[in-house]
Amino acid sequence: MLRAVADAPQGVVLFHCAAGKDRTGIIAALLLAAADVEPEEISEDYSVSTDCLLNAYLAAQPAEARAAILEDVRCPPEQVYNMLEHLDRRYGGTVSYLRMIGLDDEEIQDIKGRLLPDARAPAA
Repeated sequence: MLRAVADAPQGVVLFHCAAGKDRTGIIAALLLAAADVEPEEISEDYSVSTDCLLNAYLAAQPAEARAAILEDVRCPPEQVYNMLEHLDRRYGGTVSYLRMIGLDDEEIQDIKGRLLPDARAPAA
């Protein structure tokens, strides 16, 4: 998925999963971290998913399932924050992790460039 974002032509890239919070949230967090967004901002952004998804989840399920749905849709900021912290401790940061899973520096720079247009040209 990360390589697909890096290699995508100019314009918008849409990515999603069935629920739109877990797998999508991890990919979004990795992309944002690669673009040097602070972990606190990334985890706060992830937590907004709770409110964005709640009504769709509730509408798709019977009323008696409400308590379980509320727990399923919860996107606590510490989940993503802890993941990013783990990448820092175990791999030396998100960029090091991305290299370890097979992305090269050009692809990482392309990811940054998609999110931060001024980052397209590598620093001299």
